[in-house]
Amino acid sequence: MRQGQVRVPLSQVSHITAARDHVFLHAEGRTWMHRTTMARMETLAAPHGLMRIHRSAMIRPSQVVAVLQSAKSLKVRLACGAELPVGGAYRNAIRAHHRDS
Repeated sequence: MRQGQVRVPLSQVSHITAARDHVFLHAEGRTWMHRTTMARMETLAAPHGLMRIHRSAMIRPSQVVAVLQSAKSLKVRLACGAELPVGGAYRNAIRAHHRDS
């Protein structure tokens, strides 16, 4: 392991956000930045229970405490307090998951 490198178990990550070619892994009140694409992170994180909800966000569905809908947007609120937008392509999956839980 290179100096300064930290390994974050994906099983502990509540959500992932992205900006350009970096992703931000959020776990237990801390955030770690990693240089990779969201598409690559989705491949790595999906087997660990994270699901894509937006082109720049993934969540652990068990962390959703509320689905917030306004006239034009849909967001999820996580147990940690973060509110993340839900993209149009992911709305039905979020609604179905929230309805089932």
